[in-house]
Parts: sequence; structure tokens; C-alpha cells
Amino acid sequence: MTSLAEYGSVDEQKTIYASENFHNLMKKVCEHLNIKVNKVIDGSGNEVEIAGSVEVKGIKGTDKRNYIVDL
Repeated sequence: MTSLAEYGSVDEQKTIYASENFHNLMKKVCEHLNIKVNKVIDGSGNEVEIAGSVEVKGIKGTDKRNYIVDL
């Protein structure tokens, strides 16, 4: 799943993915669900803005569609 990840973390927050395209999609989803945007720190000490929990994963499938996992 790591190679498909575009949003969230798949390695216990060592790396946090937040592509601009997926972030904009997630902000729309979270707005409808009344979930706020958070700033989190990755394993390198970098601050990353994530809509929802860092445990949520956003992936682009091999079919080129976007998927949200662990919402």
C-alpha cells in the first residue's frame, strides 16, 4: 500500500503523505462530516496539515480512482 499512498501515514507517522490534490478532496469530505483539519509532525519533525486523522489513508488505485481507507 505504501507505493499507492497519497495521503496519511502507513508507517506509524514516520512519513506523512499529503498531496495537494488529495488534501483538497479530503477537506471537502471532512467538511461534510464535521471533521477538522489538523497539523501533525512526521518522523523528521516536519509539520504537515491533514484533514482528519493521520491514521486515515488516501490511495490512488491502479484504476486511477481515489480511495479513503480507515476513515
